[in-house]
Amino acid sequence: MRKITQKSNTVTPDKTVPFGNIRDKTTLIGGTPVNTDVYEDMHQFYQKLFEAANVKPNELKENSVNGFQMMAALGQMISRVINPMVFDKFFSSTNVIGDFTGSWLSIAYGSGIYVRAGNNGTAGIISISPDGINHELVLTAAVGDNFVAVDVSDTGVIIGIAQNGGFVSTVYTSLDYGQNWTTFLVPGSFPAFDIAFASGSEWGIIGLDGTGGFFMHTTDNGANYITTSLAAGTVPNKVIYGGGQFCITLAGTGTQQIAFTVDGSSFTLPVHTATINQMVSATYAVINEDYYGYGSTTADKVFIIVSNNVSGVPVALHGDETALTTVTLPNENFRAVEYGNGKIVMLSISATNDANITQSFDFFRNFQAVSNSLTLDVYDVAYAGGKFVMCGTSETTPLMQ
Repeated sequence: MRKITQKSNTVTPDKTVPFGNIRDKTTLIGGTPVNTDVYEDMHQFYQKLFEAANVKPNELKENSVNGFQMMAALGQMISRVINPMVFDKFFSSTNVIGDFTGSWLSIAYGSGIYVRAGNNGTAGIISISPDGINHELVLTAAVGDNFVAVDVSDTGVIIGIAQNGGFVSTVYTSLDYGQNWTTFLVPGSFPAFDIAFASGSEWGIIGLDGTGGFFMHTTDNGANYITTSLAAGTVPNKVIYGGGQFCITLAGTGTQQIAFTVDGSSFTLPVHTATINQMVSATYAVINEDYYGYGSTTADKVFIIVSNNVSGVPVALHGDETALTTVTLPNENFRAVEYGNGKIVMLSISATNDANITQSFDFFRNFQAVSNSLTLDVYDVAYAGGKFVMCGTSETTPLMQ
């Protein structure tokens, strides 16, 4: 950022304006010019704020009709720092308990809380936590509805995807941090597999429609939506959002393996050379490659995708919607990947069903196995506040700094 006093025709700092100030033009003195030198930093700040808060600009003026997105983005960033405020406001002190067992299949972080979804043997359950340690059970679904995925928005909207019998899927929605819930069936009674938020009311769901995968997109929490079929024979595994677009990973016999889309109206298929038939999971990161010794000084938006190769050799792909680079991974049977604070963390299951946690500090140049005592399945991981929080079957929530 450039100091005010380094710009043309500004006011000298004093007790009233200790940093200096811009000034108006008068008949005696020139005013501060309206140019990029004066206003560029401010515009760049708001662009970076929106990217860091993962808020998608609606391309509308800020007002009470269109919404105040700048305030929403700032609030999202503050909520990541002041978790105790969210805890005090939305958690019931009588229901908050230590961790409890269950088959936890999905975890997400947003608006200051971790949200887990899974099953208790009879029905689906969802819990929320401000720290990954203390949890409140906020929902027990209808008997037979078993949760397979969950996500939480920057405004505290929680969406859970539940399957019943592996076919009919129900979308459970809470607009108030899990205090109240509504439901609706996925159109066509098709199975849905995953959910990803773009903003407080915009999200996408992936699933199967009988011939292949589908992508369902809404901008008003499901009141209206469009559903687009993916290539025949494809089975979607994961959907994430980052950099203004959704990334969908797929398995199956179709020609699509990875698809990018802004709103489901069209899809971009990135170029890559990996021979893969099962794209498992993905995450999104904004990194400065110079940090990893690659010589570039620009911050790059990178999608990181882990896959299980048909030949049994797992790989990772990284890049964007134009091209992806392939890296061979050291473990097998990957379940999830997450990025945070310069570290890539990957979860996998060994041939003897032991949990493997692998991390890389230098963007896939070297790998390190994380010692752990987890003996059962691990399924998902979320990063926030300097720690990775994992979930799995009949395990208390594992934490890793």
